[in-house]
Amino acid sequence: MPYTSIPPASAPPPVLAYRHAQPVPATQWLIVHNLGFRPSGVLVTDTSGTVVEGAVAHLDPTTTTITFGLPISGIADLS
Repeated sequence: MPYTSIPPASAPPPVLAYRHAQPVPATQWLIVHNLGFRPSGVLVTDTSGTVVEGAVAHLDPTTTTITFGLPISGIADLS
């Protein structure tokens, strides 16, 4: 009987994006995304779906903060 090799299992694709939910209004969001890089894209939408701008700071390759003038809640998409 001929020898047949089984192909190795492929590694899962790397995670390239992270969604952070902030249900409690805050002036600063601390986001531990564990992406391993500083995201170049950060999009924040409040609970009504409006895009909101904030001051983004990457503390390290796994942690980002977003600071706003007023407390808000919503979602941040990082990529």
